[in-house]
Amino acid sequence: MSKDASAGQMRERMSAALSRAYLLGSELAVKQHRDCVARVAADRSHSAAESSGDPLVIAASSRAIAIGMRRHALSAPEKIDRDAGLNGAITMLTRTAFDLGADQGSPPDRQLASYGSLLCTASYSAAQNGNSAQAVALIEEAEDAARRLKATGSGMGNAQFSATTVAVYRIGVHTTLGDTARALTYFDSVDPQRLPSAERRARAFVDGARAWKDHGDVERATEALNRAHDCAPQELSRPSVQRLIAAMVDAPGRTPAALFALVRRT
Repeated sequence: MSKDASAGQMRERMSAALSRAYLLGSELAVKQHRDCVARVAADRSHSAAESSGDPLVIAASSRAIAIGMRRHALSAPEKIDRDAGLNGAITMLTRTAFDLGADQGSPPDRQLASYGSLLCTASYSAAQNGNSAQAVALIEEAEDAARRLKATGSGMGNAQFSATTVAVYRIGVHTTLGDTARALTYFDSVDPQRLPSAERRARAFVDGARAWKDHGDVERATEALNRAHDCAPQELSRPSVQRLIAAMVDAPGRTPAALFALVRRT
């Protein structure tokens, strides 16, 4: 190998490492509810990823950018801006997913996991945009990808992918589409111990709580939130979860004593 070729490979590896560092920064900023910082870090991650030429690194950074686009779109006051932002995120996610070439054949698990993770995120974005057919088609394709995995879970960063993570996405997708009965079927099917971290387990219980609340059972929703708190108390401090808790307190009917106790704890 020539000196120039060796130097080029070194630059690509450094670019990939830089992309992953910015990606981690973006994920941490999301956890701290600093969406502007998260978007900037995701953009820088993507620039470095493109310099690396690594399709999986590009896929991970693209997913982070699309999540930022979705969050920004959902806060837009005008429907036209909201729809444009969500459609842009869905397009980026699906294009990046199919560019991986993992939709058929027997690709490596890491490639298949990146493909499936992108489709899960795209499905949830489509559900938030009210596109039921697209959301269901995308999550079904992600399920197919999970079935094709040789190992039980693969992926990059917090996008670790498996049949269980697809089922968790199903909870959010169907709740958002208004089919809470179907969402709860998937919630009941999830074994939390198969999820890769306490945070992911907590988020699954939060998704279940949201489904139970929309299904009209605040008591079962409270039970799910208490289980989320047992897994990772910090997850309940997220603004979206605090809004869920407030909506449960304000819901008609009897408010469970356990919900008031949860409010005091959070």
